[in-house]
Amino acid sequence: KLGAIHRRLEYLQELFSKESYIAVVLNPDELSFSESLRIRDELGKLEIPIASLCYNKFLIDDRRGERLRSTFKSIPIFTFNRLEEGILVLDDLAKLEVSPLVHHLRSN
Repeated sequence: KLGAIHRRLEYLQELFSKESYIAVVLNPDELSFSESLRIRDELGKLEIPIASLCYNKFLIDDRRGERLRSTFKSIPIFTFNRLEEGILVLDDLAKLEVSPLVHHLRSN
């Protein structure tokens, strides 16, 4: 029985570390930043890489964006503008510019 559990865990390790696209989505606030660091550290212990960061509600004058780039140097960061009216219905998603992220997903 332990052998079967071990094989399943090895399969999951392979799946998440080599065959999955892990993106961390965060908002421009201190709690989101701290949680993204914790996620990075915990996934790192499991040897599961973060494929990208999605920086939500990005503001042009936001200094946290620079801090984010310097902290996560090797991870691509995709920014999404804040919609003043918010995302209330599915069609609102079309207002976000996601083509750089889509291109990155297709290249991996």
